[in-house]
Amino acid sequence: MMKVMTSFTIKSLRTSTARTVVTIAGVALAAALLVAVLSSYVSATDYLLRNEATANGTWMSSVIVPDDATSRDEIAAAQNAPDVEALATLQDVGFAGLSDEQRLTLGTYLPILTSTGSLDEVCGIHLAEGRMPQNPGEIALPGIWQRHGPATLGDSVTLDVGSRRAVLAPGEQGSMSGASFAVDDYDPEFEPKGYTVEDGSSLNSSMGYLDSADDNGKFDEELVGVQPRTFTVVGFIETASWGTMTGVGPAALTFDDTATGDIEVFLDITGVSTVKQVRERTAELFGDADIETHVNLLRYMGISDHGSIWETFFYLVVILAVIIMVACISLIYNAFAISVNERMRQFGLLASIGASKRQLRRAVLLEGVIIAVIGVPIGIAVGLGACAGIFAWLGNAIADILGGQWSSFYLVVDWRVVLFAVVLTALTVLASVWIPALRAAHVSPIDALRQSSTIKLSARAVRASGGHGTLALWKRRGVSGTVFGIGGQLASINHKRNASKGRAASVSLALAIILLMTAGSFSSQLGMFTKVAGNLSEADVTMTVSLEPTNERASASEAIEAVGADVYAQASAVQGMTPLGWALVSTQGAFVPLPMAGSAWKDTVAPSCIVDESVPTPLFVAYLPADEFAAYAKDNGVELPESSDAPAAIAVREGYGNTGSVYSYDELFVKTGTLDIVTGIKGDETAMASVVVSDTDNDGKETFEFTRWEKDGGYTDQRLAADELVRTPVEVVGLAEKRPACIASSSGATIVVSMDDLGALPLIGATRTVSFSAGFDTADGEEAVKALSGFGSTFEDAGYKIYFNQVMDNAAQEQSMAMMVTVVNVFCFLFSFILTLIALANVFNTVTNGLILRKREFAVMESIGMGARQFRSMIGCECVGYGLRGLIPGIIVSFGVSYLLYLALGISMRGLPYTPPWTYLVLGCGLVIVVMAASVLYGLHRCRKGDIVEALRME
Repeated sequence: MMKVMTSFTIKSLRTSTARTVVTIAGVALAAALLVAVLSSYVSATDYLLRNEATANGTWMSSVIVPDDATSRDEIAAAQNAPDVEALATLQDVGFAGLSDEQRLTLGTYLPILTSTGSLDEVCGIHLAEGRMPQNPGEIALPGIWQRHGPATLGDSVTLDVGSRRAVLAPGEQGSMSGASFAVDDYDPEFEPKGYTVEDGSSLNSSMGYLDSADDNGKFDEELVGVQPRTFTVVGFIETASWGTMTGVGPAALTFDDTATGDIEVFLDITGVSTVKQVRERTAELFGDADIETHVNLLRYMGISDHGSIWETFFYLVVILAVIIMVACISLIYNAFAISVNERMRQFGLLASIGASKRQLRRAVLLEGVIIAVIGVPIGIAVGLGACAGIFAWLGNAIADILGGQWSSFYLVVDWRVVLFAVVLTALTVLASVWIPALRAAHVSPIDALRQSSTIKLSARAVRASGGHGTLALWKRRGVSGTVFGIGGQLASINHKRNASKGRAASVSLALAIILLMTAGSFSSQLGMFTKVAGNLSEADVTMTVSLEPTNERASASEAIEAVGADVYAQASAVQGMTPLGWALVSTQGAFVPLPMAGSAWKDTVAPSCIVDESVPTPLFVAYLPADEFAAYAKDNGVELPESSDAPAAIAVREGYGNTGSVYSYDELFVKTGTLDIVTGIKGDETAMASVVVSDTDNDGKETFEFTRWEKDGGYTDQRLAADELVRTPVEVVGLAEKRPACIASSSGATIVVSMDDLGALPLIGATRTVSFSAGFDTADGEEAVKALSGFGSTFEDAGYKIYFNQVMDNAAQEQSMAMMVTVVNVFCFLFSFILTLIALANVFNTVTNGLILRKREFAVMESIGMGARQFRSMIGCECVGYGLRGLIPGIIVSFGVSYLLYLALGISMRGLPYTPPWTYLVLGCGLVIVVMAASVLYGLHRCRKGDIVEALRME
């Protein structure tokens, strides 16, 4: 009997070729999409892990210990520990002093280190040229020395090498404590012990340069025990090597087994699964040392869960996997439900001749197994093949997007992922088949042979049938009867008598809308992600110089404007440069009225921080030359007042930010009005006020406060009330969508004013630093960067101290972002295309086979004189019913799925407004309607093909 049932099952699949092919295609598409999503996630994780390990080493934790007997014993014990995979050390040898000119490009000092272990593997220290030092007197210099210094391979260099020592600044006394750790690396269970600096303390290479004039600290430093040492250059270290980056500049490597400086130990540990275990094992090996962990490496290994962007990707994968499973279940379930209903009489015949319930159930389950055996391997092959092709095409672009330069991006086929996709798809198929299999097993032979088992009247239908006479039954009434006539009335009666017949079609329509809207939401949300992540200036090249006046004359706004104009004129004269404008930018304290404040403030600022119905906040004020300010206003459709009692300003409506783990989209200003800029302290012309955020003792509420800031002495501990401040009103006359092209930074609230208002709004505001910013278009960004990098000396010659001089090649970054957009669009298109195929195949399969099953019913209607017009009216009314019962719930659910995707993206991108994908909603409804119409036409063609008598005698 089992052989008979198997033959019957195979013959049934062959007979219903169209339905079988569509079902196999649906299973294959689901398996392909599932394995593609999971493999893409695994490939990205593998790439990031390989890239991080190559670039920054495989070390998982590091400690800094003194060079003493205890530390040497701990290092030896760690080297012999069975769970320490690899160990490397870097030890301070000394620090070479540099000239003032060299410090501009090479760092404050040249730290010289000696090493043990595999630096290339454990610490990510790579050579650009040459070899590592192997003998005393050999040195490998940082790569920047090869580009900016006179050194070449084989040269002999003499350096004045000494040790760093802290020295109390004149008039200071006491000590200084500190600790350094990454925000993501902080763990309260392993509180950093930190360090204490006293007069005469030795300083290691991890500590920054001490300059009391710059950081308002207590200490300066000096080199002691300086002696000339001669080295032979045997190599140059890659500039990007993380292991040689120190607190005072990139380090050189030598071989010196007599060094006595502090030792940094790097550990690669096995057998750990959490960051806590990494810290605990490191603490067992080096009990008294502060521990630093390799946050990125641990994150990509799955050991650390830090990183909002990574959480976003994980939740996106989970959401998409669930959606794929639901789509697959719906498609396969509908196909098998229709198949079982179509063959219910056959199952009745088999039951009447002795087939058991178990055999009938196995027959249907066997169909699912056969379809899974055919569809799943095809889907897995298609999914992996598509990923391999796309990654081969866009692998370099994906690598650039992910910030890699050390490894190539390619498909990683993990057998666990493939097995998971196979098992999950197979289980999905079996779950979809189970209910139809149970229905087939419980068929009543008599009802099946009479074809009455598929029509089960509900209590409501029975009451409706019994409550009307014959005339009342056919009386046109209701919306369906009014609009569609007798055909609509028949459709309404059919639905009342057997609502389950149209339920599959309605569910398939709802699912189609959900899938199409999901694809649209996924594309829209990722498109916004690329927009925020790639926010750049419109200029090809931007130059930003942060400077501080060193004397009273240079502090005057007119003097800063004059030297800025001079630098801009010189830069504009460089061959190949097209000037786009320049600006001076300062940070000022401000009061922004609540009606003007956007959601970035309203959603984040606590009520206790509000002062006089305004938000106290730091504010960037960009000063443009008068003609450029007028042009900027015109470009943004802002009409400037001919005269005004207050300075006129244009506020930039939006801003973008990046904290390193979270991107932010900030709505800063929503309307025009008058805000106040803090320009001084009442009764005191020697100081300014700076905005700070602190936790006060008043019930622990967060509040904005203003701190007294001495122009010559830095911050003080004095807190100022709002009524102690000099507040200058500024009239915001318009809102701009974009910042001026000459300004590189897009983070923080910004207003743009004219340099004609420098008298009312002085440049020196909440700090003494001012930024010069200029933008240029050019055909050769690399050459432009080189040419513009030297103009910082003009400011130094004019009496300004330079904090940084940054020239950005925005055009090159824009090309990288364009490639990122291309990659995102390709993935979104493929994802949308496959989901669309699944959705539309489901609709076509359900509607078409639902009509074919009613071939005998339609023949009866035709035999009693139902005309073609009435027949079309009935089908049209049924389709409208399917649409209303399917599209409306589908749209509601799809908005929920869209919002879930928005929440997942919100983990790594703060402040984005939720925008429903209306375009995709309209497109989805249109596609579903077109496919439903095509399905109806095909199904009716199959139903009306052939003779009425044959249809009535069917089976």
